[in-house]
Amino acid sequence: MMRYVLLFSLSMSLLACSTKDENPLEVTLTALPDPAGIGSALPFLHTNAAETTTLSWVVTEDTLATLMYAEWTGSGEWGTPRQVAQGTDWFVNWADYPSVSSKDSVVVAHWLAKSAVATTPYDYDVNMAVSKDGGATWDEPFVLHTDGVPAEHGFVSTLARNDGRFFATWLDGRHTKNDEGEHVGAMSLRGLSFDPTNPTLGGVELDGRVCDCCQTAAALTSAGPIVAYRDRSEGEIRDIAVVRAQGNGWTEPIVPYADGWEIAGCPVNGPALDAQEGLVALAWFTGAQNVPQVKLAFSTDAGATWGEAIVVAKETPMGRVDVRLTPNGNAAITWMEAEGEIGHIRWALYSPKGKQLAQLTVGQTSSARKSGFPVMENTSQGMLVAWTEISGDDTQVKAARVRW
Repeated sequence: MMRYVLLFSLSMSLLACSTKDENPLEVTLTALPDPAGIGSALPFLHTNAAETTTLSWVVTEDTLATLMYAEWTGSGEWGTPRQVAQGTDWFVNWADYPSVSSKDSVVVAHWLAKSAVATTPYDYDVNMAVSKDGGATWDEPFVLHTDGVPAEHGFVSTLARNDGRFFATWLDGRHTKNDEGEHVGAMSLRGLSFDPTNPTLGGVELDGRVCDCCQTAAALTSAGPIVAYRDRSEGEIRDIAVVRAQGNGWTEPIVPYADGWEIAGCPVNGPALDAQEGLVALAWFTGAQNVPQVKLAFSTDAGATWGEAIVVAKETPMGRVDVRLTPNGNAAITWMEAEGEIGHIRWALYSPKGKQLAQLTVGQTSSARKSGFPVMENTSQGMLVAWTEISGDDTQVKAARVRW
């Protein structure tokens, strides 16, 4: 049973402003060199504790998919791209992107591959691989979950813990099928902390009934990992829920903000999270009451309670959000807005009190599904944003830097 919590109250120079701001920030947007070639898509950005930022992407040629990544040099260039893995049995999906994350010399990557015992095209597993030498060599891949059920497994979020372990959370379809392959149960959410050099797999169930194909999000607070995802009630209310690590276990799910979005199918539009000690920023999309909105909320106690939701965009947003806290505790948020076949990638900066400090358009792409989800990450030289640009039948990962 879900518990609800009460709320407590281009290189160009752009002048970003809001009607509420007396002193708007001056924001600089710089287009970066293309990190990947034609055929690239599904970008993911990660900055580790040593402030090394990596951008990963997938290149698809016919039936062969390859996971690549490159490091940001900080001087306006990308390092030499490296290959993580490739295969002809991958499940490549516009909304369920692979990732590459790291801590010290340990690099952890994940991607999706069709189940060895698949009975339908949508039976796939989460494959994960570890490099102990900074990405020079990779250990044999392993399957993150141990149920062996031919079903959907994906929408993974991975982060490095302070104790040398990594944490992963994912949507797990082990309860969705019976022995005859018939769909009988709900998608669940699982979480796992593991030693990347000797992983013990399986994990624990965090929520037994969740939305089937919305992205998960995870962040590390001073109290431990926190996970956000789209819940699914028996009455088909699909609002954003949060669970938190607590001692040796996990809290019951809570809904920080009850939008009341009743929808019979999955909107494929998950939340985003970021944390600094006890400060947490949560961004999400809702279509409740048939009014599309992008929202943002802050917590100052590691996700136990949440402030009032800030409406970032209304009427025209598609969602596809990402969020990052800045060093001084503000939150940068990205989302997409549709204008016919064009998808505009918006960026805005908010204070924890809900004041908009800046807003601009980072770039544009197609509003079609295959343009995927823009992503964002902090660096010491500004904030990087990456997205998939569509030109005819071609896709290519693009990137820009925002500074203020």
